[in-house]
Formats: sequence, structure tokens, C-alpha cells
Amino acid sequence: MAKKATTKKTTKRTRKTAKPSGKAKTRSKPTKAKGGAKKKRGGTPRTDHGPQDTQYRVFHLPTGLKEGVQALNATTPESTMEKIFEGSVDTQLDGVVEMLAKAGVGNGGERKPIRVKISDATLAKLASASQQTGLDQRQLLCCCLVHSTRE
Repeated sequence: MAKKATTKKTTKRTRKTAKPSGKAKTRSKPTKAKGGAKKKRGGTPRTDHGPQDTQYRVFHLPTGLKEGVQALNATTPESTMEKIFEGSVDTQLDGVVEMLAKAGVGNGGERKPIRVKISDATLAKLASASQQTGLDQRQLLCCCLVHSTRE
């Protein structure tokens, strides 16, 4: 007996849609403030904001330094943190930049890569010094090399 070839009927499946629940879905409307309409903010704009070239910044200071600056602010009459920061930068920045440049921290011109073997012990010393000073390891290594080449 020969078998007859059978063909399968393929049916197209459709998604089942949710049955309507009877309630119409609507967007909720924003609620008004008590007393009716929204309150309008009025008045004249403030003009006592100070100079427009100032911005807020967050600086992560070491705990001891932060306490020292706060103590200076508390003991100095008519002082603000902004004035303390500006005064410090105005009086100290040039000397700090000069000292760091002598120490080897800074731009120093164009950089050229150099491949050198460095022991794990030396890298550990640089990592420890980096944690103590806040300078990155490359800057500390450059400082050491500047001092070595000047001797």
C-alpha cells in the first residue's frame, strides 16, 4: 500500500486581545492647588546675587584642612568661604606653581613615551606616596626623576 502524502493545514495565530473591562481608561488630570487656580509667583527679580561670573563647585578637602578653613571663617569677621578661597588663591598660587614646577610637577613641555621595567616594590612605593600626597604616580615619578637629574 502506498502512503498518501498528507499536507498539514497551517493556521495563522493571532494575539488574544484583552476584553474590555467596561471602564474607559482616561488620563488623570493634574489637580489644582487649593483655592482654585495655580498660584502665580510674582514680584521683581532679585538683583543682589553678586557678580555673575561666580559658580558653585565642590572640592573634596582633607578633613584637617576643611576644619582649618572653617575655623578661619568663624574667627575672621566679615569673612565668607568665597573670600577665603579667593584670598588664598590670589596670595599663594604663584608661589605654589613655582615650587611645583621646580619639583617637577607640571607640563614640562611635550611628552615622549618611554618603556622601562619597574619592580613591584617601586610601584608599591609610588602608590603609597600617591595616596599620601594626592598626586598621581606619574607626577611623583617625574618629580623623583627631576631631582635625580639635577643632582
